[in-house]
Amino acid sequence: MDLRSIPTAPEAARTDLWRSPRAIGLASAALLVVTSLSDVAIDSRVAVLTVLLGLAPLLASSALTPRSTAGFAVAAVVVAAASGLWNDVDVQYCIRVADVVLVGALSVLVAVVRASREADLRDSRRIAGVAQEALLPVLPEQVGPVRLATRYHSATRTAQIGGDFFDFVADGGRLRLVLGDVSGKGIGAVTQAARVIRAFRQYGASEPDLLSAARRVHEYVTPFWDAERYATAVFVEITDAGSVTVVSAGHPAPLHVSGTVVRELPVHPCLPLGIGPADHVTTHPWNASDRLLLYTDGLVEARNRAGGFLPRASIEAALRQGNPNECLDQLLDRVRAHAGQFNDDLALLLLTNDSSATAVRVPDASTSRA
Repeated sequence: MDLRSIPTAPEAARTDLWRSPRAIGLASAALLVVTSLSDVAIDSRVAVLTVLLGLAPLLASSALTPRSTAGFAVAAVVVAAASGLWNDVDVQYCIRVADVVLVGALSVLVAVVRASREADLRDSRRIAGVAQEALLPVLPEQVGPVRLATRYHSATRTAQIGGDFFDFVADGGRLRLVLGDVSGKGIGAVTQAARVIRAFRQYGASEPDLLSAARRVHEYVTPFWDAERYATAVFVEITDAGSVTVVSAGHPAPLHVSGTVVRELPVHPCLPLGIGPADHVTTHPWNASDRLLLYTDGLVEARNRAGGFLPRASIEAALRQGNPNECLDQLLDRVRAHAGQFNDDLALLLLTNDSSATAVRVPDASTSRA
């Protein structure tokens, strides 16, 4: 599995640059120098700027280490004390110096607290990252005649995964996969996605057919969810080189690539998990070199600034290109170029029929059974 993060858009990159410790350090130094020189240049009868020297360590405390912040605080106090050489030394002078001392000390305290919380946050993210990677499986590149490639992008910058999920089970020449999207966002969505994955790992392997597995997953998660919680999902089963079986629980239909033709599989839509049990399964042709893309709505609902969705033609063009990994990279690049940033989680799972033998054909029209 490739938990690959989308590169940051140029606008976001420029924003991060301005917020970087280096930029904050340069800004603090410039503030200290400009304030000092201005205080020297301006007649004390017009204005005294000494008190503004405390802004330099205060700004530094927002991004720099406590030691660096203390350095700016000491420099500000030294300049404030030296201002008696060009300003009158009186009661107001003493108050100004004391003010710079107090602001400098407060800035160091702020930097210490901020650095401690950032360290705790890094530890929490590291632990969350390990837990999140454990939640999603590492899919092998090849299972029998099927090549697999995945990508995952979370809309939450502080998390590697969100409410989208995928998983697989393979035994006895049978490959079953699930990909879906839990309603909601944040930790709650991750927790409920874990429930779906846990149920699929159990029933995807034990149930005799795909429809039964989908129904058992629904039965498992329903007691845990209220009326506002549900999950859309698509279940796929491949047992030979010639056909693919699909159950769609309220999820977008997979995109089937055969030669140069890209189309949505004509699946029978069932109710989402947590709302109602699946009641139909469909079987479709699955010939040598065919591709099948399972995806969450973060792909088709990616919007640009004008509110337009990612064009279907752009998705289809990417699906015809390169090997499976290059194909998914193309999709991610096109989403990024179109939307600039991700407002929804995005999971992609691409299956490729890598059978070297002549595929066993099924009728062109999909078959359906209740």
